Amino acid sequence: MDGISLLTGSGELSGSRSHAAGTRLMQSALFSADRTSVTPAGVLDGVPVWCLEDDSGSDRTGVSPNHSALALNAPATARRVITDQPLRYILELIQQHRVPCYSDVHISRVRMPAVVLNGSLPSVVLDCDYELETADRTAAGLVVKWYRDRSPAPVYQWIPGHRPQAFGALRGHVNLGHVVSDDPLKVHRAVQIVRPTTQMSGDYTCRVTTWRGVDSATKKMVIYAPAQWMNLTSTKPARHQVNITCLVNGVYPEPVVDIFVGSSQSNRRRMRGLRVEKSWKDGAYTVRVQKLEEDRHLPPEAVIECVLTLPDTDYRRSRRIMYFHGSCSAVSPLGFLTGLCLLWSLGISLRLPT
Repeated sequence: MDGISLLTGSGELSGSRSHAAGTRLMQSALFSADRTSVTPAGVLDGVPVWCLEDDSGSDRTGVSPNHSALALNAPATARRVITDQPLRYILELIQQHRVPCYSDVHISRVRMPAVVLNGSLPSVVLDCDYELETADRTAAGLVVKWYRDRSPAPVYQWIPGHRPQAFGALRGHVNLGHVVSDDPLKVHRAVQIVRPTTQMSGDYTCRVTTWRGVDSATKKMVIYAPAQWMNLTSTKPARHQVNITCLVNGVYPEPVVDIFVGSSQSNRRRMRGLRVEKSWKDGAYTVRVQKLEEDRHLPPEAVIECVLTLPDTDYRRSRRIMYFHGSCSAVSPLGFLTGLCLLWSLGISLRLPT
């Protein structure tokens, strides 16, 4: 809200881009005029909206600390708003987002599975329960919309008295006849996604609006695909070097792949300077991680482990190998040890169980 100021009966005060600073400003200075109070009115599309009210109980203005004025009901002493945006833009915002200081709808709970294994469930339900606080519970203008990620277009919409609709990524994947409540104002508030796939992962926002209010809430759902294949190998490009390669195929979401090395599982370090190559095909990732290391930086008998994790899930998979280095110029009288020296010099690693 750079450059914003409100002229009130008590003079001109400037706002701040910081939400916290804007909040303090509004509560302490901006609306400290006689007989004026400010309270949070809710959130509009992720933007905090505030209300001004004088002792007569009449609403005056809804304002966001981070944005320009989002609503202007009865200006009273707030005579004008000056911002860094053109006046026409501000007037359009005010017209499009006319937010009353009193909201008659409040979301009480949003429920959905946080993590789903791809292909493990025939359907998942995204539910958004809300309370309507009008005396007659008519909730004029009630609309329930669901959004995915940051898209401004909804993926689901229901208006009481009308059939639900699915759009975008959810078109053709929603049971539009799903009923979650006997309440006629909540019958189709929930979204039942049929045969959910990894492409339907995301942050889902439920937004409920009426003519007198708006509320929204967001939750994340991750539908993950475990790795189809994972392999860890080491090769010897030179006598005192080792090239470590970890390959992961067919995984979603984008994985985190690390390589650890140490003398044992309890004494190890994460290798730095990894070369990472990622590709995307058929809705899944393939990741190749490589590290060229000098033998002198490794323990004589090194446990090398590749660890795969998926963000926002408990999924973890690993592969381990044992790598030996050192000079084999001194020939051992035991054939067994001589054989091991030959294997080591060729860079052949021994695979450990995982």
